[in-house]
Amino acid sequence: MAGVSSCCASFPFRGARLRSFRRFYSGLAIYLGCRSASSVMDPSLDTSKIGGKSRLVSAVAVHNIVASERPDLLQILCSAMPHDLRDEERAGRKPWCSIPIFTTKGGRFVSRYIRRFVESTARFDDCPKLTARQVEALNFVDEVLQRKGVALDLEFRPGDLQFINNCTVWHSRTAFYDWSDPQRKRLLLRLWIAHHDSRALPDCFLPLYGEIGPGKNRSGVGAKHPR
Repeated sequence: MAGVSSCCASFPFRGARLRSFRRFYSGLAIYLGCRSASSVMDPSLDTSKIGGKSRLVSAVAVHNIVASERPDLLQILCSAMPHDLRDEERAGRKPWCSIPIFTTKGGRFVSRYIRRFVESTARFDDCPKLTARQVEALNFVDEVLQRKGVALDLEFRPGDLQFINNCTVWHSRTAFYDWSDPQRKRLLLRLWIAHHDSRALPDCFLPLYGEIGPGKNRSGVGAKHPR
């Protein structure tokens, strides 16, 4: 039976400086990436007037394009890069960790890509700065993401359910313009789900997810001051 580790629908996350503004509370476009859970389920209750499409990209497909066209950069993307924990680090942990964009565990593909979380590690004095080659590799990933046919845009309808595997699918939302009538406002719930057959994660993902074993209830916001 699946366990829900976090729900972003109605309650603001605990957190500090960088989490004071959440783009999914606004009509602004959400950056392409993935979330800190095994899977995400998005039930749509009401839709916006214009826009608000779900955008999905296969991380496996992006990996394969990089492998085919720029294998030199793939090696960089499969090596550790700094990743900002966005003030959600667990008690006693550093506020950043090092993880690859693409990797495997037990022969299964695992990915994690939110570029702004990589770049914002520049605020930490003890974190290694991105090299020119790392920036080149990230730029190439973003160029691939802009190519026609790489992303799939889906328009939600009331009653739709979208399930996303966070290890293999990157997702975002396009900008939207909402209805002026409060009773018609867009309402999309988001559930972060830990399911019994979720794949194991590499050891380096532990600071980010909290649990890395298969089928574990992972992620959520870490308690900095546990009772």
